[in-house]
Amino acid sequence: MDIHHNNHIHPNAHQFTGFSATLVGENHDDGTGVYEEVRFIVTDTGGKNDTARVNIFPELDLSPSPLTLSPDPPASNATAQASFRLRDSGRMPVPITRWALVVDGATAAQGDTIVPALDSVTIVRSLPPLGAGNHVLRVVADTLGQAFETSETNNATTRTVTPIDLDPPRFLTGPTATPGTTTALVAWTSNETSRGAVRFGPTPALGDSMVTAPGTAGAVTLTGLARNATYSYQVAITDVTNLTTLSAPATFTTLANRAPVASAGANPASGPPPLSVQFSSAGSSDPDGDPLAFKWTFGDGDSSALASPSHVYAAAGGYIATLRVSDAFGGSDSRSVAITVGAGFPTGPVLDNFNRADGALAAPWAAQLAGLRVQGNRLVQTVSGWNTVIWNGATFGADQEVYVTL
Repeated sequence: MDIHHNNHIHPNAHQFTGFSATLVGENHDDGTGVYEEVRFIVTDTGGKNDTARVNIFPELDLSPSPLTLSPDPPASNATAQASFRLRDSGRMPVPITRWALVVDGATAAQGDTIVPALDSVTIVRSLPPLGAGNHVLRVVADTLGQAFETSETNNATTRTVTPIDLDPPRFLTGPTATPGTTTALVAWTSNETSRGAVRFGPTPALGDSMVTAPGTAGAVTLTGLARNATYSYQVAITDVTNLTTLSAPATFTTLANRAPVASAGANPASGPPPLSVQFSSAGSSDPDGDPLAFKWTFGDGDSSALASPSHVYAAAGGYIATLRVSDAFGGSDSRSVAITVGAGFPTGPVLDNFNRADGALAAPWAAQLAGLRVQGNRLVQTVSGWNTVIWNGATFGADQEVYVTL
């Protein structure tokens, strides 16, 4: 039999002959532990032999007792004393073994100890402030797996503790204010469930307030604010134990009024008189969402306050119709469309027989008139090259135009 002690071996510490043997297990006084390696050798009459091996470990069984705290429960912002016992239910002492006290998955304390046979040792350690909320405390024996135990299923014990909350809530983010033109969003997060209250006003004296439901994330939309104005605000968060934290006073400035955008259209935009035109303000908008007022001027002295009016032009001519949109805060924008009311497309076979006194070509012809004249009741060209002249100087409609090219 070989004795395995720490990291070395005592070979042939015991030797026996025969089919059975009895011995008393050996323990080293340095507490590092031992185990026996038994070699059973059989030899026949011809001198042939074979060997079998088995390891004999000391009877060890570690288990931690339930964890106690003093005070229990502790205050969230104070230290506490944690104590437990490590017991060995085996008949052999446990060599040096490591234990750990774990809080919320992180090791808070650990150490090495020897546990006597059929006895226990008491371990006491100080815990740092746990803070508010629920916490899981766990004691684990033989964390390095150094002890070969009869049971490896009872090496840990766990409990939950909820400290008495003496810590006021804390802001994790914010509060921050995101202003609009007449609103502002105030938002924040906290380290524990808290209800929020936002006080605000046009002066540091504040005045108005809005509240939120309990939670770890708060947001309040302040409404009815003036445009382009500075406001002061402060947020209070209160936890379930009525402890309150105030944010530092802060300010925000709402956005100035943004002008609307006009869009104007007309159908048809040209034609003979009387010309009925349907005007449209479709596409006009206000970036602040404000209601719009409309004013059309048609260029012939008439106007309308409708968004999309119709209007009849009685006389031929060119007109500029203008749409002006405005909000209630001084913002406005204008767009115009050109309206052409012509004499109508000619229907007779002869527009001009040039049967008149000799002279330069003139209205109703337009365009390249230089180099053309009426002479001898005919249109003649007085310079070399080419000329294009257009009847009435305008188009009458889609693809309707009267011209002469020489």
